[in-house]
Amino acid sequence: MGSDKSKKGSVASGGSGVCHPWTDLADAQKRASTVRHVELKFLVPESSHDAVLKAPELSRRDVRTRQVWFFDTPDLELRDSGLILRARRNKRGDDDAVVKLRRESPIPLPGRIRRSPNLRVELDALPGMSWWSAALGRSLAPAAIRAALRGRRPLSSLFSAEQRAFARGHAEHRIDLDGLSRLGPIEVVRRRTAPRDGGPGLVVEDWTYPDGARLVEVSARCRVDRVAATAAAAGRFLTEQGVDPGAGQRTKTGASLEHLSGL
Repeated sequence: MGSDKSKKGSVASGGSGVCHPWTDLADAQKRASTVRHVELKFLVPESSHDAVLKAPELSRRDVRTRQVWFFDTPDLELRDSGLILRARRNKRGDDDAVVKLRRESPIPLPGRIRRSPNLRVELDALPGMSWWSAALGRSLAPAAIRAALRGRRPLSSLFSAEQRAFARGHAEHRIDLDGLSRLGPIEVVRRRTAPRDGGPGLVVEDWTYPDGARLVEVSARCRVDRVAATAAAAGRFLTEQGVDPGAGQRTKTGASLEHLSGL
């Protein structure tokens, strides 16, 4: 249900002769017509990591670092239910915890959830695949994550009552939040590109796992009516760095969960 197995993306025109790898945006938008925003994502093949991270468009000043942990069962039952539980320690800004639900098509949400100021609903679009996603977030006190990871507080304390109910309501099996595996930390360096010719800025994230393995993702979030222009700008950036637009794709979350769990 929440699978993001690798698929091949092909090249499609983004206008003005620009190619981009998001070939199914029209179908994806139609399936998720309830969203106002789309986040385009592209997992960069390892052979192009250095080229993307050294791109001249990347800001050398607006650099943000964070640590990320995921929480799941040893065999990733939550991931298989389309649920993602995550906590982040941010060097700049508040720490936070998120419960995200991913589905292939929109599902009805209770009114109290739809009205929550903590909810963000959007379409996650990768080449050849897309998901409707609903994420409930909360800010955390500076020491909350450390205390939970060291056993001084229960893991469930990282998540609000609203988040806990949301997770349990959409899991395929009973969840013991305090018994979940801690997967991390992942060291993240996040940079942005400067907007060019009035186009959107892109986000480049460099994720490093505890064993030194890495992944790099290029992404951009935009309104639905700006998705074609944003895809064209992202495709132009990837092309200029020599990235293969047909590289097999999956989400960085899915890749990270499997890497950290050893599955």
